[in-house]
Amino acid sequence: MATPTVFEPKRLWASSQVPAADTLIYTAPAAEDGVRIHGLILVNTSATPITMRVTLGAMAVANAICWDFSVPADGLPYDLVEGKKTIILNPSDVIRAQASAANSVTIHGFGIEMD
Repeated sequence: MATPTVFEPKRLWASSQVPAADTLIYTAPAAEDGVRIHGLILVNTSATPITMRVTLGAMAVANAICWDFSVPADGLPYDLVEGKKTIILNPSDVIRAQASAANSVTIHGFGIEMD
């Protein structure tokens, strides 16, 4: 992956509520040299804990960023990258997500598309 010529962190996708089915959240642009995700944030907006699955690639345990993670009903942001510092996506890699209840958890992504 190339070193970025300009450091421009940005929102990588429009924030959205995660459905109860396996859903494509983001595809790293094929024309870029990859993506560095610095923030992958989950916020539970419901009144009960919601279980989340987030993967890098197909929805499978082997691709898990988090698997059956219980997001508390406290409305606070939970950053899945915080301890890891970054998640690296190659061109055309995907982030997928699924919630135990539809429209209860908002997912946000922030990072740098490398050029």
